[in-house]
Parts: sequence; structure tokens; C-alpha cells
Amino acid sequence: MKRLFTPFILLTLSACTGQKQIDFKVLLKPETIYDRTNAQTIETVTTYSGSQDFSERLKAMGVSNPSKKNKSTRVEMTLSTGKLNSDNHFPLIMKIVDISDTITKKYLPVGTSLYGSCTFGNMPVLDSIGINGTDSEIKATMLKAMQNLFSQISFPEKVLQIGDTFSKALPFTMPIAGRTLNMDIITVYKLSSINGNIATLDITQNYTMKGTSETDTTYATTGSGGGKGQILYDINNNYYTKYQIDLTMKAIAKRKDYTLIFSTKSALTQTSSIVSK
Repeated sequence: MKRLFTPFILLTLSACTGQKQIDFKVLLKPETIYDRTNAQTIETVTTYSGSQDFSERLKAMGVSNPSKKNKSTRVEMTLSTGKLNSDNHFPLIMKIVDISDTITKKYLPVGTSLYGSCTFGNMPVLDSIGINGTDSEIKATMLKAMQNLFSQISFPEKVLQIGDTFSKALPFTMPIAGRTLNMDIITVYKLSSINGNIATLDITQNYTMKGTSETDTTYATTGSGGGKGQILYDINNNYYTKYQIDLTMKAIAKRKDYTLIFSTKSALTQTSSIVSK
């Protein structure tokens, strides 16, 4: 009995202990296929308040008050990486599989391929886009928009234990009533659990206003916002299988004859499946 009992105890202790630490680094690997889906919904509400005369002018212009807009987009794409060369580079092809938004689809048709390269351990750089008969300025705009998808998932490499946190700050600008609202987005990530090959990180995000770009004091502008979300991180593949966050934001611009309140609610979900070639 003793010979059976001792290994049983060791096995039980091992199962209870579990993994408590990860080397967190989000990167693309050579000779790998990443199928990604980006889904986002945005609800915006614009509300004016002011004098009776101002309200009458809004009605005369046919402006609804408050006015509401809802938009949802879904983009499916495939990232395919090639072999690592002697310079530590490997090629990347991003192919658009499907786009729900008809306006974006007009400039970035289904089947479009974008090309770039990557160094091991870093986010890729897109350098060209395969769209025939499209204005070069539009091509540059679409290339920049797709490149920005990678900046959203660029993280510093960290060794994390359960409960550890790290933060990332990004500047953010938003036009409101002819002004430019400058804000900092502070995002805090916390490793909350490790279950097998999947690590869960909780996201807390806050928008902090820095002011406007203009010196005209006839406008008093304020803004704030934040949200919460989660990352499911594939430890073996060094990439996330899910990135999800819900956000709210409100900006207020006050002038002599009216006040404008602009609020948004958004939900973003990015999912990925990863297969080695």
C-alpha cells in the first residue's frame, strides 16, 4: 500500500500546484497561419442643450435631438507567414476573407492581399497592398488602417505571475464640435488565471483628458471614459485566441449659447485560431 500511496500523493500535489507563471509575449511566428475575426459595435448619442432660439434653429435644420447612430463591422482575415531567413526576417501575407461594412468593402474588396515582413519577436510592417485601379492615396490610407490593427496588440514582453499587472499608455484624439480633444488611454492588464495552455488577463482601461489643441477659451471641453475586458492568451503559440473589451466614453463641449454632449458605447471582440504549416 505504501508504494501506491506515495506516488498518489505526489500526483495530487502536482495537480493542485499548477502553473503560476508565464512568459507573456504576443508575436507572430514563421510558417504559421492565423485566422482572425474582428467584430465591433459602436453606439453614439449626440445631445444638444441651449436656448429656445438655438433649439428652434436645430429643428429648422432638421437635426434630431438627441441623435443616435449605431454601426457594426465584422472583418475576417487570414495572416500567413513564410520561412525565417538568415537575416531573422520572414514574409507575411494578409488576405481579406470577408467584410460586413459596404463602405470599407468598396475600398478594400474581399480577396485583397496585403504584403509585409516581420522580424522574430516583433510586430510586422505592411508595405504594399494588392488593389488594382485604386488611387494611391486611398491605398496608403487602407494600408495604414490595417497596420494599426497590429499596434493594438503590441505588448511589452513580461514574465507574469498570477496577480501581476502591467500598463500601456496610448495617445488618443477625437474631434468634437470643431475642436480636437486630446486624451491618454491608460490600459492595465492583470494575469488572473492559468488553465492548461490558456492564460487569462483582465483588462481595465481609462481615458484621461489632456485638453484641446486650441487656445480659444470660449469652449470649455471635458471628456472621460473607460471599460473592461479580457484576453485569452495561448501560451504555446505566444498569441491571443480572444481579445474582448467593452468601452464607454463621454465628451462635453460648452459654448455661450449651447452645450454638446457626445457619448459612445462600443464592444470589440477579436478572435484568432492558429495552425502551423
